[in-house]
Amino acid sequence: MELPDLYFQTKYRLTKEVFMYVLCEINLREGLRSTYIPPILRLAATLEILAGGGYQWQTGGAHPTAMGHSTLSKIFRSTLSSMEETLCNQWISFEKNFQPCKEWFHEKYNFPGIVGAVDGTHLMLLRPIENEHIYFNRKGKHSINAMIICDHKLRIKAICPQYGGAAHDSFVWKASNERKIMERRYNNGDTSSWLLGDSGYPLEPWLMTPYRLRENETDVGKCIFNDIHSKARSIVERSIGVYKGRWRILSDDRKPRYNPTLVAKIANVCAALHNVCIDRNIPYQFSNENLTQRQEGLLECTPLDINNRLSERIRSRIKDHLSQSAM
Repeated sequence: MELPDLYFQTKYRLTKEVFMYVLCEINLREGLRSTYIPPILRLAATLEILAGGGYQWQTGGAHPTAMGHSTLSKIFRSTLSSMEETLCNQWISFEKNFQPCKEWFHEKYNFPGIVGAVDGTHLMLLRPIENEHIYFNRKGKHSINAMIICDHKLRIKAICPQYGGAAHDSFVWKASNERKIMERRYNNGDTSSWLLGDSGYPLEPWLMTPYRLRENETDVGKCIFNDIHSKARSIVERSIGVYKGRWRILSDDRKPRYNPTLVAKIANVCAALHNVCIDRNIPYQFSNENLTQRQEGLLECTPLDINNRLSERIRSRIKDHLSQSAM
């Protein structure tokens, strides 16, 4: 805690005040042995791994949190479990107060009813011993396809790191609790709340996706809708960029060293810490290289379901509303 403030924040991604808040929340137990590592150093070491993505520079005698590799590994896993148990339920909540998000999207893009945006991002991992094919993604690497839903402030409202990299975004969405929540709300009368998703997701009454345009599309309304939809949906790409940029352990350029279970735990904890940083206004220097790059329109069409006609009518009404506002 005697480190200069800027150096401290660069190393641990949190201010000293927020660091102490997290330390008090997770309530790491003190030990009785003389060789026991104090909670403040256990949290510092864990945050530094999450921020930097590796163990190596934390071993040796010249580092503030220097300790043996095996000791550091044990501390990292136990502290991570404590953080997941206490922080995730407190800081990641999907259904909490949709109204500010709706108002922001309507004011900025004139797009009504938007409660957030959804996208998937791949988190690299070690080659699994069991069920390797489940984690083998289209780029020939092993990963988890984590679904992320964010709001207008880049806060992560939901994260689902349960499925391997071979799973399509639409599969993860259909199996998620968040889809069930949106469907239940719709069936209970909330027919004016939507998430935004790219063309890899199915069009549903509670999930708006872009039109698949022909090469010589003549419907100006569809073009306007897709343009506004793309700008509004980019919020989730920015959120993922900040999420993976702040916590470099999630970055694609880091050498994977963890199994699927631990990667999922890391993803959850980093999502909670991401929200803490946003809530406490901890600045982040955004870089375009951190953006998740998506290719629109290249994914296979999702099969039609019983809600497709209704979804088409809802999207058409929004398209007409946006077209009239643009004229």
